[in-house]
Amino acid sequence: MGDLGLANVRVEVYDGVGFVAFATTDGSGSYVLAGLADGTYTVRVVSATIGDSDTPPAAGYNLGFSTALAEQTYERDGLADNGAAGALGGGDTMLSDVDTAPGAGVGDTNVTVVMAGGVGVSGVDFGFSYNLIVNTRNAGQGSLRQFMQNANAVAGANASQFNIPSDSDPFGRPADPNFIAGVAAIGPTSSLPAINDGSTQIDGVTQTLNVGDTNAGVFGTGDFVGVDGFALSNVEAPEIQIADGASLGTGLAVSAADAVVRGIAIYGFGNTPSDPEADIVVDSTSGALIEQNLIGTSASGFTDPGAGARSGNYNLLLSGSTGGTLRNNLIGFNAYRDAVHLELSTGWLVEDNECRSAGLLDTVGDCLVLLEGSSGNTVRENLLANARGNGIDVLFASNNNVIDNNTILLNGVGAGESSGVRVSCDFWQGCANQSTGNVISANLISENLGAGVRITQSGNTGNTITRNAIFDNGSLGIDLNQSGDDFGLFHCRALGARTVKGNYV
Repeated sequence: MGDLGLANVRVEVYDGVGFVAFATTDGSGSYVLAGLADGTYTVRVVSATIGDSDTPPAAGYNLGFSTALAEQTYERDGLADNGAAGALGGGDTMLSDVDTAPGAGVGDTNVTVVMAGGVGVSGVDFGFSYNLIVNTRNAGQGSLRQFMQNANAVAGANASQFNIPSDSDPFGRPADPNFIAGVAAIGPTSSLPAINDGSTQIDGVTQTLNVGDTNAGVFGTGDFVGVDGFALSNVEAPEIQIADGASLGTGLAVSAADAVVRGIAIYGFGNTPSDPEADIVVDSTSGALIEQNLIGTSASGFTDPGAGARSGNYNLLLSGSTGGTLRNNLIGFNAYRDAVHLELSTGWLVEDNECRSAGLLDTVGDCLVLLEGSSGNTVRENLLANARGNGIDVLFASNNNVIDNNTILLNGVGAGESSGVRVSCDFWQGCANQSTGNVISANLISENLGAGVRITQSGNTGNTITRNAIFDNGSLGIDLNQSGDDFGLFHCRALGARTVKGNYV
């Protein structure tokens, strides 16, 4: 909203007995309450009557005018700014102002004003924002859910501002009851709304900037990857955690262009392995940016959260989406399926991520899958390790992908699918939908249970394997047919146009 003055907002006055009067703001956001005697009053803004040029309020008090509900950011009692004294999020960040109907109580968006000597008080001002997240509640004013509803209702780019009070809150507010060990833990008890408005940002880094680095440290291996030794970034320990609170399917669903998910830990979602569920789903949209997150683990560390808390399905499902970026995340420790699963998705850049222990209860859970025409993607400078299935699986007409300078090791521990990298066709349909034109270059591929690189069946032609370091795998270094043909170090057969050159095997 910026500093826009808002019309048609209801402002109420209470004294020590109860409701006194109300006024409605004019086009500039100004209001006048005349004829009050000297005394101490509480002035309240009824939050549900606030709108902006995109979502104007209905006449009077009407909770149904919009799903949007702004949260208080500022107040002035006519004498001094009171923001630093606790106005950010209202008097109690865990309360929602709409719990009190008009004229029935002072609510949670108010300020105390003293009138004396027959002189009125001017400049009793309030500020509100649709983007402020100040509590860990499942719903209501100032919650993550409310921000997402606001973003969908209010046109234009909407970027979250997390400002949840800790036990050393810079604004002097009481600590949120779910702010534990430096982390604000949000546990939705019903599915969060999908992100449907373009350029919406869920940005946990703002919690660090606004409240402080209460969960200090970094996670991840932070080593070097690929033949060319690119530095793998660590991920800052996040202050915001979103964990499944009620056996829910999907954590965050992104269905709008240019959305951003940054700086959070999210885990525990996807409880039906047969359904398309995940901690984060990006579906039928473009330009998503997912970065600096822990996906599949808590904010306390990049480790297995335990049998009762694991994500049951994919960590990330990227379906029918284009032109996105997945970078600098720590991903893994799900129970079933793949950690990162792209289907019918093109033009993604997947870089500088660490994936570990995909499909802990599965035999074929891969770290990363490119499936069903997921073509023209670039997968580079990642660490993919300890998956129960393949490190990377490219299959079913997924063409012209570049897999470059990754470290791929110790995969196949479930003994179902066991390659470092596999390129395959649709073997259920007689190897229809071959995968061609993929480039596998400059990867370090080691200690996988099966082949280092396996290209199955005769139809998957035109793939290039070059400049890789492939060693100490349990089967063939490079297998250009079925993994059971023989177990020599290197095996090639004339099975169509492929390029294999310059590899260290």
